[in-house]
Amino acid sequence: MQTPEESRKRLAMAIIEYLDKAVADSLISTDGAESLEIAKQCISDAFELDLEDDAETKALSLKPFSLDKVFDVYMATQAKLESSNNTAGSSTDKAPVDATPTTNTASGPSDEDRM
Repeated sequence: MQTPEESRKRLAMAIIEYLDKAVADSLISTDGAESLEIAKQCISDAFELDLEDDAETKALSLKPFSLDKVFDVYMATQAKLESSNNTAGSSTDKAPVDATPTTNTASGPSDEDRM
């Protein structure tokens, strides 16, 4: 199981990989690409990532998954939940589903979120 620090570093790496993909796929302007390069440096510094260390970047990478694909799955799940809640109508048998992660921001993620 990952430590909270490893999870944060993996998320930071996923963000950096998404920024790289946005530049590679020409989703932004040249000026935007320069700004994203600075953003990557800031993120790697803040989360103490060594982007020059191939072993570290490979260990932290989500590949073959990507942040945008993970987000797409999340959005599709949210849409399904909303759709199933809407089709349930006014049924009192079902409690509303809340897919929002629960975290205690004061002390980090809950034990439930770490699973």
